[in-house]
Amino acid sequence: MKKITFITFAVLTLTATLFVACSGNKDNNEAQGVPVKVAIVYPIYQSQTGVVGNGQVQSKEIARLGTRMMGTVTSIKVKKGDTVSKGQLLLTISDEELGAKKAQAEAMIREAQAAYDLAKKDEERFAAMLSRKTVSTKEYENVHLQMQSMKSKLDMARQMKKEVQANQAYTQITAPFSGVISQINIDLGALANPGMPLIVVEKGSDWVVESSITESDIAKIKKGMKAIVRVKSVDVSFEAPITEISRSSVETGGQYKLTVEVPAEQKAKLYSGMYANILVPIETNQSAVQQQNLLIPSQAVIDKDGLTGVYVVSSLETALLRWVRLGQTVGDQTEVLSGLKKDDRVILPEGKRLENGMKVQTSK
Repeated sequence: MKKITFITFAVLTLTATLFVACSGNKDNNEAQGVPVKVAIVYPIYQSQTGVVGNGQVQSKEIARLGTRMMGTVTSIKVKKGDTVSKGQLLLTISDEELGAKKAQAEAMIREAQAAYDLAKKDEERFAAMLSRKTVSTKEYENVHLQMQSMKSKLDMARQMKKEVQANQAYTQITAPFSGVISQINIDLGALANPGMPLIVVEKGSDWVVESSITESDIAKIKKGMKAIVRVKSVDVSFEAPITEISRSSVETGGQYKLTVEVPAEQKAKLYSGMYANILVPIETNQSAVQQQNLLIPSQAVIDKDGLTGVYVVSSLETALLRWVRLGQTVGDQTEVLSGLKKDDRVILPEGKRLENGMKVQTSK
């Protein structure tokens, strides 16, 4: 019985050993692995040197419409995306209080008008009596002053009515120019407050690209210089002159604003708010060209443990993680300031999980 037990134990031990050995070989094979097929690119130098910046497509004219009067929104006549004409009514605000003030001002005008008319007649009568020497100069002056006082009260009442009418204009929000409704920031029945932008109207026929430039680059740019603009989301590129350059960065966080007007043939393809990349070519000498930094596709860059790097193909045909220092983004390319050479074969991960030392098979 003991002999049978010993043989059974030996068989089980041998089986477990063979299983572990087989598993070890399988894991080893996975580690060595079949080479992972990856696409590679070579870094390139910038085809043009210049100042780069990021910006947005927006309307040349934008009106953020609000009110000076607090009141309830009684109607909204438009929807986002609607095309409107200059002077078209967009939104109304309750003006019951202003209506009461207007009626009060009109009553004051009628009262002051009657008093002035009476005082004027008295003044005319006393003027005639003064010419006949039937009243004294002092008596005439008193009547004349009374007429002037009534006239001042009439003028005051009329100005009060004008003030009410001016405030009533802020309860009838109209379009200042023909354009498109881009935002509606309040709901029907909500309380509108002074200074609060209620509706935004953009002049959709005039698109511009507004970009921000650092203080180290702004001196290199002049109004009228050509800028190359790319809107990646719709694959639109064009060249156009710089039409405006800000002279101050006090209100823009140290960034200077420049504006490029969108050519007429490109306007129909763009929408307000689209992101754009701008390159303003700057003439350089040969030594400056030799010092240009490399560009690689932005999709090749990975973030790992708070650092940025790229995988390159080593001489052993394995993936090798290379830490790099990045510069600005130009379109779908990213500038590499250090950590990469022009002849390095940069791997495009394309969703594949790569590790240092992993065998790779390259294809361009």
